[in-house]
Amino acid sequence: MSEFEFRLGGETLVSGPGSLSWLNKLKGKRASIFTTRFMIRNGTVGRIVEILHSRDFETELISEYQLNPSFSEALALGKDLQKFNPDWIIAIGGGTVMDLAKLAWVLYEHPALDGLEKLRAAMDDLDMSRGSKFLCIPTTSGSASEVSKSSVITDDISGKKVPIRNLTMVPNLAILDPELTLSLPAALTAETGMDALAHNIESLVSPKATPISDAFAYHGSELIFKWLPEAYRNGENLEARENMLFSSTMGGLAFSSATLGLSHGIAHAIGAVLDVPHGLMNAILLPLVIRFNQKNPVAQHKYAQLAQRIGSEDLAQSVTDLREELNLPPRLMEVVEDETLFTSNFEMLLNESLKDGLTQMNCIIPNETQLARILNQAYFGA
Repeated sequence: MSEFEFRLGGETLVSGPGSLSWLNKLKGKRASIFTTRFMIRNGTVGRIVEILHSRDFETELISEYQLNPSFSEALALGKDLQKFNPDWIIAIGGGTVMDLAKLAWVLYEHPALDGLEKLRAAMDDLDMSRGSKFLCIPTTSGSASEVSKSSVITDDISGKKVPIRNLTMVPNLAILDPELTLSLPAALTAETGMDALAHNIESLVSPKATPISDAFAYHGSELIFKWLPEAYRNGENLEARENMLFSSTMGGLAFSSATLGLSHGIAHAIGAVLDVPHGLMNAILLPLVIRFNQKNPVAQHKYAQLAQRIGSEDLAQSVTDLREELNLPPRLMEVVEDETLFTSNFEMLLNESLKDGLTQMNCIIPNETQLARILNQAYFGA
């Protein structure tokens, strides 16, 4: 597909092979670039810096941070940004990079918010219109942070992942260039793709779903069932990569309007305690959550509608089949082989999953017994 622009509210989406060249339109003097060492090594960051330097930008690179960044890291980076005073903050990478850069952007604009609780208390009153702009360039097809109002950060004290959400945190610009995803390894293609599928399907059955969010979620899900296996098998297929970027972005637009649910509520808890990749955890949980949610008549109807669209009679089984085709494990014990680690943390996992805000937003709010059953099925197998 040729390059195109799409505008929604205050954000502009630019898409298509070679759309990275849109950077030539940026205006300003300084740009801070959040990225990963891998994106530096493969030359992508060099291409971006070259374009910006041709526009007379001064640039700085930020690539040293933890795999699960903490609030203190984001705060320190926000203070560093205040010294550099960038006109543009650019995040290139996956969800971790974009979430960290997004939060550093907030703390750069609001230096008085020097504690996590202060930030959470001010979430509803954030104003991100003071001058700097935020640009996301995703290199994976899963998190949809490039269009979402959310950032997830780790609390230094509790070790828990904490969501920060405000509509003004939606990036000003996102560039969806499928050429930048061609280097994504097959395993990460599978895991991030399943995360995108969970975004779309959970948005579909959210109590806050609307006809507009449903339109994104239905089509985003269909694209994943069609194109994720091809992107996994043949990472150089540009059409598959482009459609996976579309599906991820559609999921982000859907859950930003509606919300997510039980699969993500549990995945947050397990990811924080057992250090399991988020997309992989959703791949294991999603069929179980679909089975559980089918007791809700609205969810049952929407699941059936989506199943029909993809030529299936059983959506949960189709998700299971897709997971198998991507060679992802069907149960958590194949990832966390130490059963004692799971059982000794079971009560914590149960309590944290129950308390998670997305669990409480699920179309059916599980009781303790129901959630314990899902946790055990996720670990030992259904």
